Amino acid sequence: MSGLAAAYGKPKQSAVEAMMRSIAHRGPHASGIYESDRIILAQNYLRADNASDTDGIAIPVRSPHNPNLAICYDGQMGNWSELASIHQVPDGPFREERLLLNLYEKYGEGMLDYLDDAIFAVLLI
Repeated sequence: MSGLAAAYGKPKQSAVEAMMRSIAHRGPHASGIYESDRIILAQNYLRADNASDTDGIAIPVRSPHNPNLAICYDGQMGNWSELASIHQVPDGPFREERLLLNLYEKYGEGMLDYLDDAIFAVLLI
């Protein structure tokens, strides 16, 4: 499982970096931090056995349509293939993250109504 962290208010990046170092074992494949006005998201990414390489995509994954929208995610969705087809999200690195960003942009919190047979942890801003 990947390691995720978030800080809100007036967070210090050094504190988030310390959190991420303490869970570095949770993501040896990639790591990254996204900082906005009052929020910091961070992820140590642990690639699943059947997942493709990260292909240089930065994490947290950001929306191509809204640069202020970012996601840290770890989990699995049973209906990914069906949803990806409906919403035209191609397979590839971070496919579920890209799908969740797409659903959030369209449905907001209602995106959760579209997930079936899913188990995950997600941080989304």
